[in-house]
Amino acid sequence: MSTSTILGSKRDLELREIASLTKIMTSYTVLTLIENKMLGSMNDIIKISKSSANTTGTSADLLEGDEITVRDLLYGLMLPSGNDAALALAEHFGKKLQGPNPISNFIDEMNNNCKILKLFYTTFANPHGLAIKRNLSCARDVCKMASGAMKLMSFRIIVSTKTYTACIKSNDGEIRMKTWENTNKLLNKGFSGIKTGVTNKAGPCLCSSYENVIVTLLNSKSMEDRWREAEILVRLNK
Repeated sequence: MSTSTILGSKRDLELREIASLTKIMTSYTVLTLIENKMLGSMNDIIKISKSSANTTGTSADLLEGDEITVRDLLYGLMLPSGNDAALALAEHFGKKLQGPNPISNFIDEMNNNCKILKLFYTTFANPHGLAIKRNLSCARDVCKMASGAMKLMSFRIIVSTKTYTACIKSNDGEIRMKTWENTNKLLNKGFSGIKTGVTNKAGPCLCSSYENVIVTLLNSKSMEDRWREAEILVRLNK
């Protein structure tokens, strides 16, 4: 991960939708805003908006009016792949950036980070990865993005966590505990993260790390094939 050496590739510069692998950049953007620009903290409380709660696709099961910390939201983003968590984080941190539209502000910051990480083929148009033509990347850039994110200790801790229980304050003041499980099945086989994804257009996707190797698979044949393919590629490059 530190040398960025390409050990093997196939069509690694082919532009594709990357589904929820987008959330690697969403998480990275939040963490760098906190750690590098001092815009908020992991303990900030976010109140879930109606638009966040109603976001379609994979969900952290957040409800309108819920109050939850940034730290817990990041787990809700990366473990169950919550699109609701992605939008809530983008809304919250986008308000801290310059510009009239919080979501657009946050997406601009995501794309600024693409330049910093030298992701030359990547453009983001939303924080969650639901199908949009302009939300494009390639396998090589996803590996570089993941490598950059894995340099952050907070990111490494989150994506290596198998289960996490968050404390959420409901709109009526009731406290509820919500447990999320990581969608990355390879955590049980010695891998240390990072993210899964799937949409109809993107197909099954996976970016996962094993020791100092990062494997990215886009548009795998099936949900199960991506696990097998990742293990084979790691064995070949040990």
